[in-house]
Amino acid sequence: MQLYMDPASYQILGNFKILTTAIMYRLIIKQNLKRKQWFALFLLFSGGVAYSLGTIRNSSGVPKQITTSGAVMNRMYVHPLGFFMITSYCIISGFSGVYNEWILKKYYTESIHIQNIFLYTYGVIFNLIPAITVAMYSSGSSYSFNLFHGFTFYTWIIILTQALSGIFMGVIIKHSSNIIRLFVISFSLIVAAILSVFVFNIHLNIYFFIAFITMICSLSIYYS
Repeated sequence: MQLYMDPASYQILGNFKILTTAIMYRLIIKQNLKRKQWFALFLLFSGGVAYSLGTIRNSSGVPKQITTSGAVMNRMYVHPLGFFMITSYCIISGFSGVYNEWILKKYYTESIHIQNIFLYTYGVIFNLIPAITVAMYSSGSSYSFNLFHGFTFYTWIIILTQALSGIFMGVIIKHSSNIIRLFVISFSLIVAAILSVFVFNIHLNIYFFIAFITMICSLSIYYS
């Protein structure tokens, strides 16, 4: 996908999954949202865009892109195919999150752990098949498949944190909603930015504070 747009545009346009999730929530869950709640979600989306702009400025402008001819360009660009792909990604992301919520709540009395086993088993299968296929065609005559090639201690730490994050998100979706999940994810970016100040000595800019205030206002309006 990022072959057809610069990383900055990808990061900014990816925030549209906030709005697509809200739309899917209305269509699939049949939960009516008030006008002020739609406005709150739009503020949340705006806060995400502001945060993305802030990370771009902290990266000293737009990252340089290498064209197929080897030339370097330093501007934001989005190819029509790239726009189609990022739009599809936002729609699929919103649909999958809300559909998972529908499944979890449809069988509400079932244990969340049993439900997670079934849901993640499908994910393992659909990811393992293309991984094996790529390994077979890329290895030539000497076929070898090592799923854990290049794994380090830090890789396993990332896997563990992602697994715990998935479990927590499953609990939030089942006992609350995808809308709450959006707020949790958005505020996790703020927490990550604050931690980066102490860990990596990163200087926050005006976009961060705009994003923080916008997200606080969004949360307040949504539950007012």
